[in-house]
Amino acid sequence: MPPGGGRVVFVSSGAAVAEPTPGEGLLYSAAKAALNRVPAFINLEYASEGILAFLVEPQFTLTDSMQARWGDDAVRAIGGGHPPRRPEETANTIAWLCTSPNAARFANGEMLNAPDFFAIYEISDYDSVIASEYRTDDQAT
Repeated sequence: MPPGGGRVVFVSSGAAVAEPTPGEGLLYSAAKAALNRVPAFINLEYASEGILAFLVEPQFTLTDSMQARWGDDAVRAIGGGHPPRRPEETANTIAWLCTSPNAARFANGEMLNAPDFFAIYEISDYDSVIASEYRTDDQAT
């Protein structure tokens, strides 16, 4: 990365692009939809200075706090029946986008499916790029 450069990752939501449903939240969806435009403009205006922006969508992610609050009903109540994803899946994608020299090709304003990112784009070097300091102790090998 050139001196003075950097990487910015915006975390969006499917609510930004999905058809509205009752109770989904107008303000939440509108804010995420507006946020989706920011990375493309950052790339347009600052990529020449080494600043790249990415947009990721974590899918339905079941966190510990959701599990504690809703228990086994969390998947049905929040995820709408979609299989839950783990926070680590999105974290690994974000770490790779921030550290890999090969990530620049994804700085195009497209919303990236974070949990399935490595499979979709057939990226196999993510373990070697995501340094051990980005992993929690239970993930270290």
